[in-house]
Amino acid sequence: MEVSSTLWEPKKDGASTTTEPPVSLQVVRHPLKRFVGFIEFCYHLFFQGKFMVHRVTGLLYLIQYAVVIFLYLFNYPMFLRSPLIITLPLTGVFQTVVAIFTFTFLPKRNADSGYFSDKGTLTYPFVKENLFFAAILCFQWFYYNDNLYPFIKYAYPLEYLFVFLPYNFRFLTAKTRIRDALSNIPNRSTEQNQTFYFYMTWLTKLFYIWAKHYIGFFLNYLRFQNKATPDHQYGVFLLLIAACFATTIAMFLHTLRFRKYLPPRVSFLTYVVAYLSTFIGYAMVFPVFLQHATLFWITLIGLVINLISLRGFCMYQIGVMLAFHFSLVV
Repeated sequence: MEVSSTLWEPKKDGASTTTEPPVSLQVVRHPLKRFVGFIEFCYHLFFQGKFMVHRVTGLLYLIQYAVVIFLYLFNYPMFLRSPLIITLPLTGVFQTVVAIFTFTFLPKRNADSGYFSDKGTLTYPFVKENLFFAAILCFQWFYYNDNLYPFIKYAYPLEYLFVFLPYNFRFLTAKTRIRDALSNIPNRSTEQNQTFYFYMTWLTKLFYIWAKHYIGFFLNYLRFQNKATPDHQYGVFLLLIAACFATTIAMFLHTLRFRKYLPPRVSFLTYVVAYLSTFIGYAMVFPVFLQHATLFWITLIGLVINLISLRGFCMYQIGVMLAFHFSLVV
């Protein structure tokens, strides 16, 4: 509330004059003014300037995301019945496609994505690359949806492609490398943030290796064999909610950083917290590692081969696909 001058007057005590109201009366802004300020901020961010399709699509994504979190936490049965668990990942894919056709003016360099720094902006290849990750995330949302799962099993060529061979068609989108971002940190980050970005980028790289194999392949193997229980699904959906933040909303965080609404460290730490929160979902399904040790080891072998040879990994995945197809993996 605003402080009325009739409630308090400054008192003179000799040579000194008290001009500040008591702490209990120091209220900076009325809550209504804060709300109005927030509405003005959202209007300026989403409804003014260029790129209106991209802005409005992003707002729709954020609204859906908030509702999905609410339903998951407070009404899980309704969450499972909600069309939002279909439209949210689809909107993420559409948002990325819109970005690809909108931001064609971004830098075209392939090496450094521009995300792991506090100077400059994203590169166009990084925007295009995000379509691949949005697509495989969308598939996993559909795959763990009991209403869609039977239809995906009928469309088995599509199922095999996304479960076993998604990185075999990785060449269809642009590709950036975290190792290039690491080597370019001295050129792309201010001096006071170079150490911060170096360690946070390494953490992101390690998480990406884990996520590629144990959020992607392992969970898809589990679902392929129809061994995911309702308890598993509950944890996986929380994991996928966090993955949506790290895949799509992470781009929004970069926009807030670039436009100086968020400090660089706050923006990037929010991204880090988002992807690390996937471990909460994994903690909920941790027994699955013990229950399905064969899948764990198949995934781990693939991870090791992937670190040694990408070509070897692609061949390994073809072998894994054939082993599952002929029921050699139980």
